[in-house]
Amino acid sequence: MPSVAEKISFETNHLTPRIASEVMMDRDQLLSGQCSDALRLLLVERGVLVFRKVDLSAEELAAFARTLGPIVAESGIEVLTMSFNEKDTRVAAYLRSTQFWHIDNLGRGMPNFASMLSAIEVPPTGGETEFANTYAAWDGLRETEKAELDGLIARHSFEHAQRKANPDPSDEQVRQWRSLGSSEVPLVWHHRSGRASLALSTDAFEVVGMEPADGQALLARIEAHATRPEYVYRHNWSAGDLVVWDNTGTLHRGRPFPEGAPRRMLRVATAGFEPVC
Repeated sequence: MPSVAEKISFETNHLTPRIASEVMMDRDQLLSGQCSDALRLLLVERGVLVFRKVDLSAEELAAFARTLGPIVAESGIEVLTMSFNEKDTRVAAYLRSTQFWHIDNLGRGMPNFASMLSAIEVPPTGGETEFANTYAAWDGLRETEKAELDGLIARHSFEHAQRKANPDPSDEQVRQWRSLGSSEVPLVWHHRSGRASLALSTDAFEVVGMEPADGQALLARIEAHATRPEYVYRHNWSAGDLVVWDNTGTLHRGRPFPEGAPRRMLRVATAGFEPVC
């Protein structure tokens, strides 16, 4: 059966064998929506799509996102401008938390579908974003390992993720984190397509029915498998780059960059359509 890439009218270049394809498409074609169906299929097949130096404005990024699905607004804002400078203590803790592997909103049960970042300003070194294909990681497990994991439930909490980034929080921070509660998510996501992926994120802290230490060891072992080099693509940003990833089957994390160096990105996401459970 031909792959998605063989059916589409634009050129692609697979950046690694198991994850990420560069899409050669000009701005007009990107914004027209004429290729949106093919892009959605390619996104699910490859996990990450890279459009180099397309230089989209916030309005153009929102317009492109709508060709893939309805936008998820955060605090009423469709396109977030994310300015990171590690000298700014207001964002330093958040910056550190994004440097752990995660799937956006996995603990909420209905993760976003397509997440995307567009680079406005990038640091001279560092600041890359890494992506790991959790479909390919599931496929790469032995059958005995799949049987061990299938049916297990992990508990997730925002507090756990934030303690990794901020191990000495104030009482008020802890109260805020705990007010968000916790959730339970299967370790294996069986998709409507018939495919399966590993449902992992930094906010997972234990496995239901297992001793805490044993559950944490299992979560660490599975994350180590899912983020092996053959499943990972690292994007080295240039200003104007647009990267889109399938948030339902792709882990991601930001990498550190020099203190004081600027990093400004636009971020937008489209609504999920398939619950993890």
